[in-house]
Amino acid sequence: DFYNFNGNQLFSSGTYIDTIIGFNGNDSIIELTLAEIPLPIVSAGLDKIVCKDSILTLNGSGALVYSWDNGVINGVPFTPLDGTNIYTLTGEDQNGCVNTDQVEINVLNLSSLDAGNDINYLSGSSIYFDASVIGIYNNGNTTDTLLFQDFTSINSSIPTNITTYPYQILNNTGCTSNDEWKVQTTNLN
Repeated sequence: DFYNFNGNQLFSSGTYIDTIIGFNGNDSIIELTLAEIPLPIVSAGLDKIVCKDSILTLNGSGALVYSWDNGVINGVPFTPLDGTNIYTLTGEDQNGCVNTDQVEINVLNLSSLDAGNDINYLSGSSIYFDASVIGIYNNGNTTDTLLFQDFTSINSSIPTNITTYPYQILNNTGCTSNDEWKVQTTNLN
């Protein structure tokens, strides 16, 4: 930006002097001291990686009044869209000076996990989940670790009921996807 001083464009702070000659031939000396007010140092915060369906709050700093694009309101929780999102913060200080900053939010979309159908079995028989294994699951984008609860044999000592066995996928960023098996024992007596 610049300041127009009697037809001269001034681009920096300093003291400027100009002489103006009036209609009657008298001259006047005009002195101008120009002080540049620095822009506010607006911060949208650090870039983030979050899990799908995470609730996030963006808080700007370095100004007095804040506005975000993409429908975000400063300090109000929201759920960002999947993928990479750029949010621009505009901050205005008490002098009316405006500056902007951006933050990148990368939302990880972990593949959904499906344990399959629930299991029905007869009391007196036994069923075994080979799930003491920690395996690797590749969802096409990242490698995720499959975590199983330490299941043991389910045998005839279990009364007729429904038992739930949870498991989950945990990826290298800490995002999880969960599912469960429901096992129902049935007595024929």
